[in-house]
Amino acid sequence: MAKHPASSAGFNLLVLVMILLNTVVIGIEVDLQRSRDLEARSYWFAIEAMFALFFGVECLMRVHQLGVDYFLDAWNVYDYTLVTLSVADVVVSITVPGSGGLGIAKMLRICRLLRVYRSVKGLKALAGLWVITQGFLDSLLAVVWVSFALFLFLFMFAVIVTTMVGQDLDIRREWSGADLYVGGLWKSMLTILQVFTIDAVSATLGQPLMNISPITVAMLVVSVIFLNFGCINILVAVMVEHIVNIAAETRVNFAKVLAKVESKVFGAMLEELTEYCDDGEGGGELTYKDFKKVIRTKTMVEKMKLLNFCFDEMELLFELMDADGSGSISPKEFVSGLRKMKGPALGSDVVRLIGLAQKQTGRALVFNRRLLVLNEKADEIQERLNFIGQHCAEELIERSHSEVRQEMALVESAQRQLVIIDCDQKRRTTYPGLLPEEPKKPLRLAPWEQPKPRRGSMEVVQPLETVDEAGEVPAEPREAPEQT
Repeated sequence: MAKHPASSAGFNLLVLVMILLNTVVIGIEVDLQRSRDLEARSYWFAIEAMFALFFGVECLMRVHQLGVDYFLDAWNVYDYTLVTLSVADVVVSITVPGSGGLGIAKMLRICRLLRVYRSVKGLKALAGLWVITQGFLDSLLAVVWVSFALFLFLFMFAVIVTTMVGQDLDIRREWSGADLYVGGLWKSMLTILQVFTIDAVSATLGQPLMNISPITVAMLVVSVIFLNFGCINILVAVMVEHIVNIAAETRVNFAKVLAKVESKVFGAMLEELTEYCDDGEGGGELTYKDFKKVIRTKTMVEKMKLLNFCFDEMELLFELMDADGSGSISPKEFVSGLRKMKGPALGSDVVRLIGLAQKQTGRALVFNRRLLVLNEKADEIQERLNFIGQHCAEELIERSHSEVRQEMALVESAQRQLVIIDCDQKRRTTYPGLLPEEPKKPLRLAPWEQPKPRRGSMEVVQPLETVDEAGEVPAEPREAPEQT
């Protein structure tokens, strides 16, 4: 459906500019105009007619837009009345020469400035002006009651001052201004009003009455306390209270509108993620890879800007929601998590968070005690392992020593066996002669012909004597056989 021109932002801005311009023109006209004759003020009349035509066209456009509902709004009725008076002023100025137009219309033209209040209602930059104006309008009833109370106090103090001063002949003879200030009830009320505004009270009333009737001065001081410090402060307090309430109500309404907008954005985000999952191969689930791809689309970036989210927060939220570590979540689950992140923290949320923190703290304390017990057991096991390791090392050393001793024993037994074999051979082949034979020098083997010791033994086997060139074992002096 096409938007009506009267509801466009440009048209409303133009109306606001024309209202301000009309106000400035009225001030300049009042300051410079000296005659009511139409010929003398023809330029100002032309400008007034142009403004009247513009506001008349605006009124007709809004009636065309709203129909009969236009007259249900008090501001529209107020504006319609001002437009009617402006048109009547132009008609009277033309039809009645020398009349200067409709006087009441000229006075009420400046009241069109109040329309600025309605125009700035939705502007965030002028929100403070709207709050103050609305607070004043809401305080009108309180202003009426305070004004009624002020009138009663003025009347009461005027009666007292007139009785004490105005009707005393001696005071009237001594004070020349008695008839001017307290000569009657209405004059006394005007005097009390002057005292109430503290307008040159000391010079005009205080000093003369101090010498003539000090008690009257005391009554004037009491009137200042009641009227100035009492009623006015009450009026200011009422206005401030209304302004504070309006500001709080404005914040609440703004929060409600913002919540509705965020709800619509969340719904659009859920639809987009669901469509993406249905078109993909995830079976209705959103994988981390697809999620990183879809949040960088143009429409999703705009939605995240409206919700004040960034890519890092979205990716971290995806990891937090993926509790089972499967790498995929449903679009509804993701959007539900985003909803919980938005908005102010409620009391239930804080209580739930405190309970969760206390529960996790208790579990952490239990785990800490268990870790201490396990640490003590691990220390005990470590001591036992150290003891076992030390004895295993000693056992390994003893085994290595035993292997060395075993090798030595084998080498010695081999040498003993060779000696026994050699002795047996000599005993069989050597016979005692008449003369002792010269001992033959034993032949020594070359180093590469010598027997190699066994690996791991600590002693080297002595080289054995070998046979001579004739193939016989050199004879050694034969010893007497041992008797067994």
